[in-house]
Amino acid sequence: EARRNLVRQFEQRRIIKRYLAIASGGLATSSGEIDAPLCRDPLDRRRVIVSPAGKPARTRYQVLAVGNGFSLALAEPLTGRTHQMRAHLACLGAPLAGDLTYGGATEATQAAGIERAQLHAWELVFRHPATGASTTIRSPVPADMRAACAALGLDSELLSALSRP
Repeated sequence: EARRNLVRQFEQRRIIKRYLAIASGGLATSSGEIDAPLCRDPLDRRRVIVSPAGKPARTRYQVLAVGNGFSLALAEPLTGRTHQMRAHLACLGAPLAGDLTYGGATEATQAAGIERAQLHAWELVFRHPATGASTTIRSPVPADMRAACAALGLDSELLSALSRP
């Protein structure tokens, strides 16, 4: 019964998912919403691209810190498309740091020791299936992401604070 309840919340988009992302490049505004339809890239089926022929996709973001040409952002997918945040940030010219597929692997990310796309599923907010109470679960920020922030000149103190329960 609990599983069915949670699945229903996901299907009805009642569950809030928040991710921490390190973007290569600055975002033009400190917060915003990306509303850009996505579809499979006909030239590379492993990627998705922004296209008028795609399915609706929306991502909300807020920049938390900026430094040395990188941004630490809180991203919230409002729809659930494959590679949504990766493709949306890339279309803004700010791909995830270390993301080989979407153009975020640069000399600066290699010099910082970044070996993967810098995206972390940080927070989940949902209604508890048994009590109905709002429930928030947070996942500590991985050590490699905290190290990447420090190496890139982003506010590592902020990231450490976000890592606390």
